[in-house]
Order: sequence, then structure tokens, then C-alpha cells
Amino acid sequence: MIRPAAALALVFTGLWLGGCADKQSDLAPTPAQPYPERSDVAAPNLLLITTDDQTTSSYNAEVMPFTHRFFDRDGVEFRDAIAAPPLCCPARAGILTGDYPQNHGVTANTPGYPLLDNKKNVLPAWLDRAGYRTALIGKYLNGYESIRGLAADIGWDRWFAMIGDPDYRDFAVSVDGTARSPEGYSSDVIADQAIDLIKRREADSPFFAWLAFNAPHTVSLGAGPCPLNAAQPRSAADFAPFAETPLPQPPSFNEADTSDKSRPLRDHGRLDAAAIAETTLAYRCQLAALRSTDAAIRRIIGALRQTDQLDHTLIVFHSDNGLFYGEHRISGDKRYPLEPALRVPLAVYPPGGRAAATAARNNALVSTVDLAPTLLDYAGADPCLTATKCRRVDGRSIRALLEGATPEWTRGRAVPLELDDGFHYEAIRTSRYLLMHLFGDRDGPLPEPATELYDLNRDPWELENLAAEQLRAPNRTLRKRLEARLRAAVQCAGTSDAAPDPC
Repeated sequence: MIRPAAALALVFTGLWLGGCADKQSDLAPTPAQPYPERSDVAAPNLLLITTDDQTTSSYNAEVMPFTHRFFDRDGVEFRDAIAAPPLCCPARAGILTGDYPQNHGVTANTPGYPLLDNKKNVLPAWLDRAGYRTALIGKYLNGYESIRGLAADIGWDRWFAMIGDPDYRDFAVSVDGTARSPEGYSSDVIADQAIDLIKRREADSPFFAWLAFNAPHTVSLGAGPCPLNAAQPRSAADFAPFAETPLPQPPSFNEADTSDKSRPLRDHGRLDAAAIAETTLAYRCQLAALRSTDAAIRRIIGALRQTDQLDHTLIVFHSDNGLFYGEHRISGDKRYPLEPALRVPLAVYPPGGRAAATAARNNALVSTVDLAPTLLDYAGADPCLTATKCRRVDGRSIRALLEGATPEWTRGRAVPLELDDGFHYEAIRTSRYLLMHLFGDRDGPLPEPATELYDLNRDPWELENLAAEQLRAPNRTLRKRLEARLRAAVQCAGTSDAAPDPC
């Protein structure tokens, strides 16, 4: 059942423990059609599944048993996938455009979407032009409503977009321009909508669906075992398996000596016992929220199998960014471009599953900006709104990696990172090094830019800043080389197959 948006003040008195698409039928396009027999079309369906603030440590068989097993058996997991950059709206703008922030314009969550350059020339419009039915189901870009209200963004045929900062139960959506308040837990509602889309697929039109879960993002409401400012699981049963799960404590956890770091890390006191306990509970709540996401993905994959569409569908699973859980004395933030926030889960199921000769795990450096070019590659489409209005994308298609090849662009790749949201920095990440120039933090501009440089091969936990004063001399050559690449990277626009070092 769906009620008008005026009923947003609903108080949930019980847990909705499941759902199926026909219970949400008044949200579906009308008239309802049974799904037809699939015809042999050249272009595959494209399914992009995005979680919000999920850490790499939470992508495992214990937390997400079905999802992990599915991609481990038939897909490819990318072990060095990063958010470009690690913040919701800038990263999602990169997914929409295939561009880095320097070219799409979104460097902050606020105002977010209003900063997006060339708003009409984006991925759903390109795929719509290529003959795809397109659907956005879930969370979109921060600040979207301030520009377009409830209306669907350009290129989307189906618009089921969460409004504002959604909670897990009491949330509103725009259903093709009309405000509604769904009943149920958000991951279940998203799954219901996805299954409905899959079963309504037109015989000669592939679909592109972006399923953007709000799990396991923190919310302002708390219930059951999970407090305010934590993810909210669907039920106590989902929380129970993680009630005693220990908080991961890598060498960077509550870092003992941050004297070589920039101001925000250097001046942040160590976490005390109370803060560690709070962080531990928040981590357990993230895992519990992901358990329901795993169940939702299982239902969605099941619908693809039932309708004989699985082998004709490209499925991408990833997070928009990671999150700190006490590493380097930081909890609950993601803007700082060190590994806990920067590195994200990314797994891909190619149409027909992984080829026998393709490794199940790939160590190439890839980023969220590569997703749009990859989807276009499989669709046989170009980043063009019209024949003459095209976008010059920065990312690279990872299709060759999924097919077992090693493209030249993977060798020596450098990904630029830029943010101006509390933390203001320019950075570059290669497969081995991270170099960052920090210009400001939450306390305002720094008196002079601060530099951090890490060798991830020798120091994967980023404990030793090689740009610190006492270490500068022996690393001067390395720093100069990376700074030259950083200067070029933050000014580049677009890629070229002839260039071994892409934008």
C-alpha cells in the first residue's frame, strides 16, 4: 500500500518483514503487463547496484553471503577499486557523467546537484537514446530537488527517487513526479520496484536500472539496538548475528602517532573507550543493514533467473565510498582520501558470467568514474545526447579486464581526486602511491597547504607520511614526480586510447 506524501508523519508500530512486487502495484506503471518471452537482442540489460558508505571490510561471505557467493562464483571482484572522490554526491556525479569532479563540477554534497555541469548530457540520456528503458530506483544526488523538485531527471523513463535524506522506514519518494510514502523497509521497497521492472521488461528493449540503496548510510532516527546516527537494520533478527562482532582494528586504528599527518588528523585526540564502544556499535549496525540488502539482491537475481534474463544482464555491485571506523582516529567520516574511505567494494557479473579464462579477482586500479564508460561499452552506445552533443568522459571501460585482458591504460594509471566539502584537497592515487595537498579542513583554510604522501606497497595502512619534514630529503624525487602527475591530472579532460597514462 502507498499513501500520499501528506502522511509522512506515520509512526511505524511494527516491522515489515518482507514484500513482493504485487503488494506495491499502485506504484507500478499502468497498465500492468506480464513479462514477455525474451528475444535475442544484441545489447544486454544493465543493472547498477549501489550501496551507500559501505566499507570493503563489510563485503564478505559472513555479512553478505548471497551477494559475495554470486560474484565470487560467476563474476569478477576488483580489489583496488576507489571512489573518485570519497563522498556521496561527487562520486555519484562521476557515475552519471564518467567525469572527475574537475570536469563535472560537483566537489561537495552541498549544494550538490546544482553544481553539476551540462546536466542534460548524462548516462541515462545516452542509454535512452540507444534504445534502453531506464529506471532510477532509490537514492539520487544530494540537492536534486532544489533544482527540479519532484520531476524526473533527464533520460529516466522510470523515476522512483528517494526525497531528501531518507530514513529506512519513514521516507518519501517521487514516483514519476508524484510524492508518495511507501510502507516497508527501504531495501525491500527498492527490491520490489526492481523485480517489477524486470518482470515488465519489453521483449525488444533492454533496460538500464540504477538501484541505489540508502543502506548502510547513517540516519537521524534510531530504533531497537541501533542508536541515532547509525544504520538501521530491518529487524532484530538481522542484527543478532553481528551483536558480538568485533570492530576491525588494523594497525591504523586509533593511530598512536599522528605527528606526521596534516592538521585534522594530527590534532584529533585518540579515541577513548566510550568512543570506541560507540564506533563498534555503529559498525555492527552497518553490517546488520547490509544483511537486508543482501536479501534484496538475492530476490532481484532470482527474478532475473525466473525471467530468463540473468545471462543477458551486466550486473555491477559497488559502494559510492567507504567510511572510517576509528582508523587514524577518525569515526563516521569519509571525506579524507585515505584507504578506509577511498577504497570501495566493486564486483561485476558480465553477461553470461565470468569467462573460464578470467580471474575471479583483479588488482587493476579502477574507480567509480569508470562505471559509465563500461556500461556504454556493453550497450554499444556513445556519451552523446545527440549526434553532435557529446561528453568527453574521463573514465575507462573495464570490459577488457572482465574478459581477461590487460589494457595498456592500466599500466601506471593515476586517478585524480578533488573535494571541497569540509576537507579541501587535490590528490592523486596510483596503484602504489597516494599524494595529497590539503588546503583546508573543518576548522577552515590551512595557513599553508599540507602534503601527505604514502607508499601503499610498503605501508598499506598509511602510517608513515613520506612528505613529512624529517623524511622529505630521501623522497624528494618521488614527490616531485607525483606532483607533476597531480598537476597534469587535475587539469585533464577526457581520455585517449593512444595515451598510456589516462586522464
